[in-house]
Amino acid sequence: VLVGYSGNVAIMWEITERRVEAVLEDDLSDSNEFVSVACSPNGSMLATGHGTGKNPHGIFESVYLWDAKSFEKVAALPITLGHMDKGSVRFSGSGGALAVGGSIWDVALRRELWAFEDRHPKHLVWMSRVIPNANHVLLGGYKIIDATNRVGLLARCDIADGRVVSLRETSDQSFPN
Repeated sequence: VLVGYSGNVAIMWEITERRVEAVLEDDLSDSNEFVSVACSPNGSMLATGHGTGKNPHGIFESVYLWDAKSFEKVAALPITLGHMDKGSVRFSGSGGALAVGGSIWDVALRRELWAFEDRHPKHLVWMSRVIPNANHVLLGGYKIIDATNRVGLLARCDIADGRVVSLRETSDQSFPN
């Protein structure tokens, strides 16, 4: 299955038969757009990140979990406003955890395990990428020095406990864009 999304619709394509398998629609409002779609490694679940069209930065306003067989919405994650960062939803290699911006969620329990910004308050995460074989998540963003200064940040964290495995900072203001 291949997923494409635009506006408040995500289309699930069955690529071997070249047909539409399902259409997922966000029923919150016409202004709520799909920002990201991910499929769990075993193919049983989908995660979708949503933001409003009014928000040019793609900041999530909601994250949903869907059954990938029935295409029914099974859960809405209660995302904290500060953790709805730009980026994408990503499943861990086992499918048991979901990266949402700078936070990691337990998929089965539907609860947040940890958030980088809670542990490092002067940091703002703008993207996340899961490193499946290492059970790590790569977080990119900024460390705020003061009202006018910041440095680029790249952190590699353990998915299970949020422990920082490595951390790099750069004065390059275009990082991590």
